[in-house]
Amino acid sequence: MNSLAFRSYPEIRETNRQSIVILHGLFGSSKNWISICKALAEKYQVFALDLRNHGDSFHSSEHSIPAMSRDLGQFLSDQKIENPILIGHSMGGIVSMYFTLNHPQLVSSLIVEDIAPKSYPFEYQNEVSALSIDVAHCKTRTEVDHLMEHFVPDTFLRQFLQMNLERKESGGYYWKLNVSALQNSDRLFDSYFKEGLNSTNPTLFILGGNSTYVKEEDKQTIQNFFPNAQIEVIEGGGHFVHYSHSAQFLTLVFDFLSSLSL
Repeated sequence: MNSLAFRSYPEIRETNRQSIVILHGLFGSSKNWISICKALAEKYQVFALDLRNHGDSFHSSEHSIPAMSRDLGQFLSDQKIENPILIGHSMGGIVSMYFTLNHPQLVSSLIVEDIAPKSYPFEYQNEVSALSIDVAHCKTRTEVDHLMEHFVPDTFLRQFLQMNLERKESGGYYWKLNVSALQNSDRLFDSYFKEGLNSTNPTLFILGGNSTYVKEEDKQTIQNFFPNAQIEVIEGGGHFVHYSHSAQFLTLVFDFLSSLSL
């Protein structure tokens, strides 16, 4: 089985520390979490994963929540990580919820950023189109940015997607993502959460007050699957609160984890 690429903080593993494993969202990678990882590494051993078809991890034609959950289980086994704290954003949040619900004994606690245990439509055609642009002959990132602007007018979102852009030694660029696999995964966010399944693991949901990913009625769904869930809202935050409101995000994470060790 293929192994996931990951970043470790501290780089030399300290086995006496509680482990945190971070799972990024769709079109993201471990690179999106460097600042958060460094802050958490003051107290914890942190692993930021590249999920399949993202970052430096392997490419596969299969891109599904159960497949990524299996990858996570294999990673924990390979690295001999016991009872980690899982932190998942968006797609990574769905994977971490699915894994925890199916393997609660393998998880210490769970932190989910701005996603709920429900179905979501795959409404990312513009992003996929932008990432399908042939950038092999582009000379600068500015040139790539101008090409992407037609599909993705939002500057922040373009910059986020461009974190997948790599320069070739021979000149020009390429996308590290397996775009075709993602494009063919239009049922990726169909619900895998079955009624009657629940986890009593300590769980924290951190939501963006301006985000539309988790609606008011979804909070009851969260409680049904995670009866011990604590739900916090960062007012003014969108879908990427770990980036846009990192200080508040970290305060909520540290406070939650500190409360578990009392």
